[in-house]
Amino acid sequence: LTAWPAHPANPFTRRTSFRAPAPSNDEDDEEEEELTSEEEELERKEAYLTELKRRFPCKPDCDKRIFPHCTEECKCDYIYPTVQRFCNPPPLPLFLNTCRLWYNGCPKYAQYHYASQYIYSKAEKGKKLRKSQ
Repeated sequence: LTAWPAHPANPFTRRTSFRAPAPSNDEDDEEEEELTSEEEELERKEAYLTELKRRFPCKPDCDKRIFPHCTEECKCDYIYPTVQRFCNPPPLPLFLNTCRLWYNGCPKYAQYHYASQYIYSKAEKGKKLRKSQ
């Protein structure tokens, strides 16, 4: 049999403490450039956007009005690996137009669109060209 403790520890009453970073006594800090308020603001904004991207990736349904990092380019970057696996080559010629639409919406990746070439090469397979006289 299992021996149960008489009074189990309650996980919701556990105390958690945080240690503050130790103050540095280095005199070398003066050599580093001090950030201006504009640079600090840019740094804070960049850190904020990085954290947003980590928490809320740029999925196709991500709304730019709510999350400013959800640009069209970011959405294309997020879904590109899936589209690349699906569209090169497309499972059926029927999906060729769907793939073309996606690549037209993401011009950054238009150069990697091989689906058309694949479909055309399959269509031409076995055909012989007649020599003009």
